[in-house]
Amino acid sequence: RLGQLTRVGPASQLVRDGTIEATSKNAEVIEFQFRPPRRNEVRLLLLLDVGGTMDPYAHLVGQLLSALKQGHALKDFRFYYFHNCIYDRVYTHPWLRRQDAVSLAQLFTELDGRWKVMVVGDAAMHPGELLQSFGNIDHSDAVESTGLDCLHRLRQRYERIAWLNPDPPNSWGNRTVQVIGRIFPMYHLSVQGLEDAVKLLIGARQ
Repeated sequence: RLGQLTRVGPASQLVRDGTIEATSKNAEVIEFQFRPPRRNEVRLLLLLDVGGTMDPYAHLVGQLLSALKQGHALKDFRFYYFHNCIYDRVYTHPWLRRQDAVSLAQLFTELDGRWKVMVVGDAAMHPGELLQSFGNIDHSDAVESTGLDCLHRLRQRYERIAWLNPDPPNSWGNRTVQVIGRIFPMYHLSVQGLEDAVKLLIGARQ
């Protein structure tokens, strides 16, 4: 469902009906018609909350990651990790070690606005982690920017973002869940929620 086929590249694909029509108009002299092939142009960035209250969902999130890695349908796919909230950096490994950090500035440079973004997390944390400077629960990795500021930067960089929350929707009354839900469209991490999120990410098919 993440397929968004777009005609790109040189006109190398034979158009059968077009060739027949053009030939019939050209005194039966064969006139081949070609067009660019259709390829999936979707680039997906997956950001995964790990640890703490996300531990009970580790297997479910792992299934989602495996499905995306094995699908082979995307033009490009990247995934990174964070804990509770995205600050000035994300990580290439779920241990969230400093040597595995990738700054948001670097990410924004490497991945342009054409990328679709899927964030997976329960959005539940102490309000200070989201709303205060140096709010990161890991004080050794705290930054002056608030988590809310960083989320707004992500929102401004990428037009199509969906947040998938594994907690049941009737438990989304937490203050931080409400705040984050006003920034990103939030869906339940379920089959229906995934379908709705993908519709948002892909939009009208070409």
